[in-house]
Amino acid sequence: MFHTSEVKLDSMSRPRLVACFALFVTVFVAAAIVGSTGPNRIKKNVYYTMNCFADPKNVFDHRRCDGVDLGVPAPASVNASAGSWAARPSAAWRTILNFKFRHAQFFYVYVSIGNRLMDTDDGVSFDLSVEANLTASVAGKAPVSLTRGDVHSKEIMCLKDQKRCTDFLLLKQNNLRYQKYTLSMRFRNPPRIHAIGDVEVAVYYQNPAFSVFELCFKYVFLFFNLVFLAVFLRQSSFIATVEWGYEQKWILFLLFFLVAFNDPLFFLTFVVSSPIIPFVSTCK
Repeated sequence: MFHTSEVKLDSMSRPRLVACFALFVTVFVAAAIVGSTGPNRIKKNVYYTMNCFADPKNVFDHRRCDGVDLGVPAPASVNASAGSWAARPSAAWRTILNFKFRHAQFFYVYVSIGNRLMDTDDGVSFDLSVEANLTASVAGKAPVSLTRGDVHSKEIMCLKDQKRCTDFLLLKQNNLRYQKYTLSMRFRNPPRIHAIGDVEVAVYYQNPAFSVFELCFKYVFLFFNLVFLAVFLRQSSFIATVEWGYEQKWILFLLFFLVAFNDPLFFLTFVVSSPIIPFVSTCK
């Protein structure tokens, strides 16, 4: 009965019970502090398709701009008629996206359009078709096309006194299999009105520092979880299972459940690219 009393809360000595509770509070507070002061999960990179030294509501002087103006069609050929000039797509803008980890990552691409018609009384709205191409680069292999020129139709609202029109989600990728991507886009039908100013492309992705932090944080607690589980099993081994109370049975169940919650196979999401991983990892 001596060892039985060591695993029953109602028969523990008062100092030992207080010490266990204090340890629990200390670990909980420390985990909360470390978690709240850790790196942000999401990072944002902003790209501008065109950099101009002019007020967004004014007509841009192209001699003072660098980049690709997605708000106008691409230059016409010598024999092109004036009527077909507004129907051609804009020139393509492209950039390269590099990621430290290819696994357990994601990125979303949002597009925000500068409003050149800020002084319009009622604002302006128009339909815009955006062609997006996403290509993955693999060392020693041919590039892999992921979107194949998908066209996204969006309704753009440019309100009065707003420097930027409504933004929209262009594309997203989850569970990245590559580390280097080339993103390009063009506007298939720039509006006849010159409403599009600087185009801002915002890429949101999982912070690599957060990935490392999450990996370390999870496995530190998994280690302590396994230590407590081993101690509990050691203490419980001195009594027959039929003599276990509800406390012992539920604590054992919760300890095993906590091992699964801390996900011992979490590291596989960083080293293996497989459709099976979401089924064996409890965090996916």
